[in-house]
Amino acid sequence: LYIVGVFISFTVSQTGMVRHWTRLLRTEVDPAVRGRMQRSRVINAIGLSITGLVLVIVTTQLDVKDAVKRIADSDVVQPEAIEAARQKLSLTKDQAEQIRAQLGAVPMTLTLGSPFSLPLTITNAAAVVAAVGADELDYNVTATGALSGIFSGIDAALGLGNLHSIGLDTSTLGMKTGTLTLTSTSQGAANSFVQVPISYSVVAPLLAGDFNNDGLVDAADYVVWRDGGPLANETASPGVVDALDYTAWDANYGATSAGLSLAVPEPSAWILSLIAAAFRRRR
Repeated sequence: LYIVGVFISFTVSQTGMVRHWTRLLRTEVDPAVRGRMQRSRVINAIGLSITGLVLVIVTTQLDVKDAVKRIADSDVVQPEAIEAARQKLSLTKDQAEQIRAQLGAVPMTLTLGSPFSLPLTITNAAAVVAAVGADELDYNVTATGALSGIFSGIDAALGLGNLHSIGLDTSTLGMKTGTLTLTSTSQGAANSFVQVPISYSVVAPLLAGDFNNDGLVDAADYVVWRDGGPLANETASPGVVDALDYTAWDANYGATSAGLSLAVPEPSAWILSLIAAAFRRRR
């Protein structure tokens, strides 16, 4: 806009000088004086042509909308000039704000009792070229259901965003659901209300030695190991049925997925009872 104003002034002044010499030539009769006036008029006419051509080129190539927006984002212009420019563009400062939420991956299953936090990044995604003059983004985050966390924050335009942690409940077994709600208190902000449903399942910890996956380490699991598998909940040597799996079964004999111990005989006594029963049948 500055260069437009400069060349408008140049063009108008050159036009005025051409008209000035033309008016004087109508009354001047001295040949010498008339010659000087005509030379001056030619010079001013050339200046008029050059400045007029530059003015046409500048105005046709200039993005007026971008120029007005740059004025609106400047901290030098008075506030009333900023608002006037934004009204011409049909764009208010708050309408340029937008919530961008980046949520971490939600696991399908979580282990009972294991703490887990879901990362959430909130960013002011306003499409501006400069932070000066652009409004900040005011927002709130609320977690309900199996989710925990209540946050509020502010992020400036072109800011780096704010990182929050959403807690996921793993205190009990079963399917869990919750809702993450994002709202903005910035008037007229785009995407000012967003809801994200989240679901996951809480499962029991891996029970070593429970080779048939029935939630109990007992004689039936020994039979699965003896027959060569396949073994569920294999922790010692996954994919290989060997003595390490027997050791894991022996160490956890009687354990359940609920962490309770049933009244099950020791594996050594159970094996001895089978041998004794077989011996009695032979007799």
